[in-house]
Amino acid sequence: MGLSPPNLPPLHDWYDPVQCGENSSLDRMSFMQSIPQSFSAAGHFPPSKMRVVLRNSAEKAWDVSCIYHARRHYFSRGWAPFACYIQSQAR
Repeated sequence: MGLSPPNLPPLHDWYDPVQCGENSSLDRMSFMQSIPQSFSAAGHFPPSKMRVVLRNSAEKAWDVSCIYHARRHYFSRGWAPFACYIQSQAR
């Protein structure tokens, strides 16, 4: 079970689109997404590695690793499936 973070700024304001689909190599690689430094600096996450639960508006949940490095937080393992799902719903 992970930590449920407070609301992040809207995704379209800060995330990098990922390549999704059958030819994507995301299943075989680690994909990292930096979290806005202003969000990290506001103390929403502790300065350590942790697991978080990301949810969409329909309460579908994804367990995601959050890494802390050089005073920044990054979503890692689990981020790509979440991002691909969100992108597929936006089409």
